[in-house]
Amino acid sequence: SSYNQAAVRLGMTVGLPAVINTLRQLGVTADLKPYPSLLLGALNQTPMDVLQLYQVMLSGGVRAPLQSIREVVDARGRVLQQFAGERKQVVDPADAYLLHYGLQQVVRQGTASSAYQRLPSTMVLAGKTGTTNDLRDSWFAGSAGQLLAVVWLGRDDNRPIGLSGGSGALPVWTDLMARLQPAASAPAMPAAVSWEWLDADTGRLSAETCSGAIRVPVSAKSRPQDM
Repeated sequence: SSYNQAAVRLGMTVGLPAVINTLRQLGVTADLKPYPSLLLGALNQTPMDVLQLYQVMLSGGVRAPLQSIREVVDARGRVLQQFAGERKQVVDPADAYLLHYGLQQVVRQGTASSAYQRLPSTMVLAGKTGTTNDLRDSWFAGSAGQLLAVVWLGRDDNRPIGLSGGSGALPVWTDLMARLQPAASAPAMPAAVSWEWLDADTGRLSAETCSGAIRVPVSAKSRPQDM
């Protein structure tokens, strides 16, 4: 009954080589084996690795290398030196926007919905919880406005901590964002994306007055057929 079956079926349909190629585009440098378990996240990633991955997905598909120092200023705030890494568009902006929308739904009505119990409903939150076997690792990676953070909870001896991503890492992430109070900004919608009414059962174009219709963003290249 795992919801992960949908991700595995999609991954097997498009093919593991395509999935690996996309992960490379996103900046994953780890050794990637073409096994179905990869579709469930079976690869070694540090919190910094995951942060770089989500930085691309939640910034319109633009990869910007992570930096600990952005600029050096003097006592008066004048910039003495800047460290601007190379920014590169590695994912189609329309695809990145749709992915961002999907990750917003994780927080609106999915496993991370408890975040809105502490943060304003007007704030645009997007992210994903993560839990490994036997509750050994608790993850949450997500953005609030222009801020992005990754939280990992676990033990150095790999023993279970008894916390899922939603019960462990997410509350830490939420507390951080409540303290930082980021602006409630939303990503700009690319010209190739439009909002459409779709039939929830078939995924085809529908209308607002039709039973079971849902309104979601759709890219021009993947626009479904009419009912």
